[in-house]
Amino acid sequence: MNLYSLLQSTQNSPDAPCINISVSLADLHQLVVDTIDATRDRLLPLFMKAEEDRLLTKKEVCAKLGIKETSVWNLTQKGNSP
Repeated sequence: MNLYSLLQSTQNSPDAPCINISVSLADLHQLVVDTIDATRDRLLPLFMKAEEDRLLTKKEVCAKLGIKETSVWNLTQKGNSP
């Protein structure tokens, strides 16, 4: 069992033992990497969902579609979505 798994398994347990451990720098580094990876995996879907829900600015629409701002304006005035 790696350090990250050990910490996760005892995180919310009131019966978790109080222990002292010696950790190598390599194991400590791996704990940090595992923590960052787990946090990214948990947060990335939330950020992606928030990005999907966000409306684009006129400049972003122009950049994505490769058209000028006047074209966006003309399309919206005609009731079309770019």
